[in-house]
Amino acid sequence: HRLPIGMGNLHLKLLKVAHNRLERLDEGFLAPNLRTTIECLWVSNNNMQELPALFNGVEKLTDIHIDYNPMRSPPVELLSEGMNVIIQYCRIRAERVHEVKD
Repeated sequence: HRLPIGMGNLHLKLLKVAHNRLERLDEGFLAPNLRTTIECLWVSNNNMQELPALFNGVEKLTDIHIDYNPMRSPPVELLSEGMNVIIQYCRIRAERVHEVKD
């Protein structure tokens, strides 16, 4: 399951999509408007195994709930470290994947 196309057109501060059996967040789901407005994202209790690197440049996002997902990336140990660590991990992982593809 995925979020509907066009979610990024909304101007939301809080997005709760917990308990929806989501398997992933598409790279562009925050574009164009959610990228500048979202402050809190609740995606707990889904089926997500990894977070994409879509959090780069999302300056207002200060709170993300991703617990109770079968996460492999970022590792469960990092989830309690806070938003900055999660964002940095996703960014570094995306850069490494990009380097491998080149």
